[in-house]
Amino acid sequence: MRTDILIHRFLIMCIAFLLSSFVALNALALQSKSSLEPRIYSCDELKKLYPELDKLSHKELKKSLFEKFLSQYRTCPMENYTYAKYYVCCFHNDNSEQVNYLRKWVAAFEKKLKSKGN
Repeated sequence: MRTDILIHRFLIMCIAFLLSSFVALNALALQSKSSLEPRIYSCDELKKLYPELDKLSHKELKKSLFEKFLSQYRTCPMENYTYAKYYVCCFHNDNSEQVNYLRKWVAAFEKKLKSKGN
């Protein structure tokens, strides 16, 4: 068999493996968060809740969390809150528009949770 064909097949197998790993991580994350208790979470609790996010680089983590926040904005408010709070906890020193927006959103959501608790 020619070398270029072997390299091509090897690359396809590597890409397939990476895609399946990514899908498995996302499925694991969604499965474990399906029944979040409606309460205020601390940063430490969120880091324990999402251990798979520790494996991402700084840039990948920012992108992943913000995309998850945007994609579930209306459908899963509690899970959305945990992604936003995790983002704010991880990037608390950042003064970007995204962090400032999420800080305000988390504060408003926590205020809403507190008022429902009383």
